[in-house]
Amino acid sequence: MKRSFVLTALIGAVLALSCANARAQKMTAEEVIAKHLEAIGKSGDKAKMKNVTAVGEVAYSKLSQTSKPAIGKVVFAAEDKSSLLAMVFDSTVYTGEKIIFDGKSKLVDFATQGIRSQLGDYLFRYDTIISHGLLGGVLEKGWPLANLESRGAKVDLDGTKKLDGKDNYVLSYLPKKGADIRIKLYFDKETFRHTRTEYLRTNAPGMGNDPNTSSQLVETHENLTEEFADFKTENGVTLPRTYKLRLYIERANQTYETQYVITFKEFFYNSKLDPTTFRTSE
Repeated sequence: MKRSFVLTALIGAVLALSCANARAQKMTAEEVIAKHLEAIGKSGDKAKMKNVTAVGEVAYSKLSQTSKPAIGKVVFAAEDKSSLLAMVFDSTVYTGEKIIFDGKSKLVDFATQGIRSQLGDYLFRYDTIISHGLLGGVLEKGWPLANLESRGAKVDLDGTKKLDGKDNYVLSYLPKKGADIRIKLYFDKETFRHTRTEYLRTNAPGMGNDPNTSSQLVETHENLTEEFADFKTENGVTLPRTYKLRLYIERANQTYETQYVITFKEFFYNSKLDPTTFRTSE
């Protein structure tokens, strides 16, 4: 009898675990998004936050070089569908970045002498990242997952994938009018926090003037990754303190890879922002 009871209990536990796994695997994109929004904070607390400003330090490095990272200052501000990401470095070669969206139009400023950086050029060309409120993840007040209908986007569940040993749900994000890049959003399977966004672009080889020239042409890859970590709750809203951007470009058998590691030191909520904060024109 005792042996039979133990066996029955064991079978029951296995079946329960199988059912739980099945339910997890059957989770829909809508359910992932709903739990993700809950992980940011209660709707009332989020509604009270009219704007947010985060300031801190940024370390910029070229991953192909061994030189020390350049250290600068960073500010991220968001209000309604407007946003600002600005980085300043004490350098005449690379002064920094200023990326603004006023809800309708964007400004991606020149990094130095009338030339955009590789990051600025990427964001300028693939402006879905800015116009859909994706840049900065949940730091954005206009985070598109909070109101997909207004963004006119479709989101599908692409299964799960491990990041740093942890399972994440992966959602594909497709604007109604399409996009020049593939967009993947990652959410921690336990906390449903947004941990990563991938922007992927592969360009097919061009056509040369003759067969020999064409055979020498190769695909180009332009990928941007955002990573978010060190989440902390203030005023009922949970936001990341660490924000990394990594740009990878492979073109003509040459690789260009840069990284920005941003550490936010202070957050300010419902501040009286300067009227020019989100100005995109002179």
